[in-house]
Formats: sequence, structure tokens, C-alpha cells
Amino acid sequence: MAEKTSLLSPEAVLMLSVGIILDFSSIICAILIILLGAGLILSKIVYIIGFIIVTIWSIFRGGGIQRGKGKMSKQVSKGFGKFLKKYGKNLVIKAVPAIGDIIPLWTITIYTELKS
Repeated sequence: MAEKTSLLSPEAVLMLSVGIILDFSSIICAILIILLGAGLILSKIVYIIGFIIVTIWSIFRGGGIQRGKGKMSKQVSKGFGKFLKKYGKNLVIKAVPAIGDIIPLWTITIYTELKS
């Protein structure tokens, strides 16, 4: 299982940096959407990249794949289910154009996972 991690550990610094970069990129996309009506596709690309990075990190962090514990695909789907149950509402909010882009949910999600 995942253990509490200090916010100054290499893992925490790296993942919080990734979260901040993703949220900053999302805010830029929101500004583009609001001011110019452009940036929706870029916003979705940032969302997909963030979703992939944070989900894979969370699955591996939570012990989602362990040798000798059954099929790997079953373990990944179980870890993915846990991730969705825990952070599903954040992901739904993040998917809303402009509104979800302004809220720093990637950083909040990563911080919450580090503290759990």
C-alpha cells in the first residue's frame, strides 16, 4: 500500500512539479478559451496527458502491480478502479472546458495522494 510521503522527498517534488506544470498549462488553455475561443483541443491534450501520468503514478504508488499476485491486467484494472473511486469527481470537474481548467485539481490530486 501507499505510505505517507514527505513533501520534500524526490517523488513528492517531482510529482508536485508535474501537477503545477499541468495546472499552469490548463490555466493558459482556459485563458485562450475565454479570450479567443481557441485552446479547447490543447486543453483536452493537457487533460489526457495529466490523466495518464497521474493515474499510472497512483497505480504504481498504491502497489497496483505486484509479482506473483495474479494477472497483471487484473491488478492494473483493480488499481485503476481504486483511483477512479478516489479521484473520479476531480477528473469529471477537470474535464469541463474553461471551468475545470482554472481549478488546480492536478496539484490537489497529487497532494492528496501523497498525504494518504
